[in-house]
Amino acid sequence: RKSIQKRLWELTHAPKTEHIRYGGEFGKAFKDDPEGTYPRIPTPENILVMVAGGIGLYSMVMPNWGGAGHSNSAVSVKVESDFFCAIPGQ
Repeated sequence: RKSIQKRLWELTHAPKTEHIRYGGEFGKAFKDDPEGTYPRIPTPENILVMVAGGIGLYSMVMPNWGGAGHSNSAVSVKVESDFFCAIPGQ
């Protein structure tokens, strides 16, 4: 899980020049130091990696609740049940 978080975080880095050009007021933060990249997500730990379901129709990606930082906390509880559903097409 940690290696997945780290790799996803690495992929979120963007050139500071893009942020300066397209970021409006937020882009001004990089005007004094326009070289290199910045992470769009502060740390790898800010990326929640979870496993649920299975392959095909039973998999998904779930984005966060918005495009900016927030104070939502991830809460997880293991759920076990004996419920089954029919597999489509079988």
